[in-house]
Amino acid sequence: MTYSNWITSTLPKVQGTINLNAVLQTTHLDFFITTSSTSGTLGTPGQSNYAAGNAFMDSMSRHRHLNNQPSTSLVLPMVLGVGYVAEHPEIEEALKRKGIYGIDEEHLLESFEITMAIQSQKGAADHVIVGMDPSKLQKSLHEAATTDGFWMEDARFRSLIHTMKSASPTSASGSAASILSIINAAANPAQSVEVASEHFMDKLSRLLMVPRDEFEPDTKRISSYGLDSMIGAELRNWIFKEFALDIPFQQLLGESMTVTRFAGLVCANQGIVVEG
Repeated sequence: MTYSNWITSTLPKVQGTINLNAVLQTTHLDFFITTSSTSGTLGTPGQSNYAAGNAFMDSMSRHRHLNNQPSTSLVLPMVLGVGYVAEHPEIEEALKRKGIYGIDEEHLLESFEITMAIQSQKGAADHVIVGMDPSKLQKSLHEAATTDGFWMEDARFRSLIHTMKSASPTSASGSAASILSIINAAANPAQSVEVASEHFMDKLSRLLMVPRDEFEPDTKRISSYGLDSMIGAELRNWIFKEFALDIPFQQLLGESMTVTRFAGLVCANQGIVVEG
């Protein structure tokens, strides 16, 4: 990420919040609200600047609390039906793949109402987190579209994950061992490559919304299917968990990197010798 891209996302949140805090230091307020995002809590891959800006607003709210000033950071998930996500359906699909669920406009307005009301109470929370209900996250993780619940492996959320697993014994992860065991149990290296290729194309088809029959695994390079940096970050994370392969994004975009060639790298990483 370039410095310019970092600043474009963080500066309005950081400097804007600092300015408001400074200007309103001597003003009596009933409430002071910053609208943050669950990305600052979860640390969404590929969005470190956006996550950092929101984490700053969370910290500013805590700072105001320590100085006996009203403040609550309203930590929001994606909002469905209105706003940026509604205007960019590809963002909604990307977030759903991470096992994140959304709220509607009514729920959003209710969240603002609660956040305003609690600031009149002594000892009010400096954060109100919306969109991380364990039962709803559990349901979201088991949706067919979910392929990258990255935060499930974050130790910070072990209490949340324990609550989710207690509600349902079915784990949302664990496919990595199964696909690698199938690859390693194949009758020969060619079959191992085929298994890896099919699994990878299934993922690419869902991720890039490309019909399955449009893939040409032996001849067409992976980058030609519309892979960009944001999706690439998610894909690399999935590859690491599924295939135990840490592959640089630029290598995935290489001119000679076809699906078959990628599958060969997966097999080679497992110690399977692939000819050609």
